[in-house]
Amino acid sequence: MLLQTPQLVLVPDNQGHLFLHATTFFDKINFQAKGHKVARKLKKDGTLKVELYVVSNNSFSEEVLKMQCINPVVHRVDLGNILEVDEEGHLSGTVEATIYFLNPNKNARSDRRRGGRTVVRSTSGGRPSRPNPEKQ
Repeated sequence: MLLQTPQLVLVPDNQGHLFLHATTFFDKINFQAKGHKVARKLKKDGTLKVELYVVSNNSFSEEVLKMQCINPVVHRVDLGNILEVDEEGHLSGTVEATIYFLNPNKNARSDRRRGGRTVVRSTSGGRPSRPNPEKQ
């Protein structure tokens, strides 16, 4: 398991939308998801860039902040239908997701530090494998 590098699963739904489920593991308990940004169009090489934002919540006690434990941070991103998925689950391009650490004292997305990056080229299958809670 790599710390601070997103583990990606792409899941298509029945309407042709593609969902990105990203789990990033940290060795401290104070990290939490703080949103995402999806590029509006593909790069020339067919890559869709996704930025996953995390922030450090320092409101925990000093004792808790010193603890080392595995903390999964989960992002669920609707990628829409920018990429097509064939029957075998292969994409018409690639998805590149990068973790960015935001400064907890500022709101600006420009004040950030880059973490791990992962690229994925296929889905978890040609049909939906996880329920979409918003459609139930």
